[in-house]
Amino acid sequence: MFQIPEGLDPALIPMAFLLGRWEGRGVVEYPTMEPMEFWSRLTIEVIPGQAILRHTSETWPWVDGAADLETASQWEAGFWRPGENVADVELVMAHGAGIVEVSYGRVRGLSVELGTDVVVSSSTGAKATAATRTYGQVEGDLAYAYHLATPDQPLTGHVGARLQPAG
Repeated sequence: MFQIPEGLDPALIPMAFLLGRWEGRGVVEYPTMEPMEFWSRLTIEVIPGQAILRHTSETWPWVDGAADLETASQWEAGFWRPGENVADVELVMAHGAGIVEVSYGRVRGLSVELGTDVVVSSSTGAKATAATRTYGQVEGDLAYAYHLATPDQPLTGHVGARLQPAG
C-alpha cells in the first residue's frame, strides 16, 4: 500500500499512488513487430512547490534473462497535472521516438485511464494517431498498459509491464 507524502499538494492526492521509482519487466509488441521483453525504470515524482508530477521512463532489452543496460531502447518524459475536477488528470508526454502526446483521464481509486486528445509526430519520428494508457496499483506493484494507433493500424495493445517499488 502507498502512503500520501506529508505536505503533498491536495490537488495531487488522487495521483499519489503513482509516486515513486518503479522497475520491472514488460513486453512490447505490435502487428508490425515481433514481441520483445524489456526492463523498465519509471520514476514519478513531485516537482517541489508545484501541483505537477514529473514522469521519466527508460527501457532496456531483456536478453538471456537480464536487462541489457548498455542498450537503452525507449525514453519518454512528461508531466502529470491535475485536471479541472478532483479526479481529472492531464498528461503531457514526449517520446524519444519523436512523438508528443496530450492526454486526459480520470483517477478511479488506485488506477487511472487516459486517452489522447492530441498526438503529434516530428517529421522524422514514429507516426502515431492516438494512444491510451492505463496505470494501476496491483498488490503494491504498478502495472501499466499502452495502446497505440498509427496511420496503418487501429488502436492496438503495444506495451505492458508490471513494476515493483525500487529504492
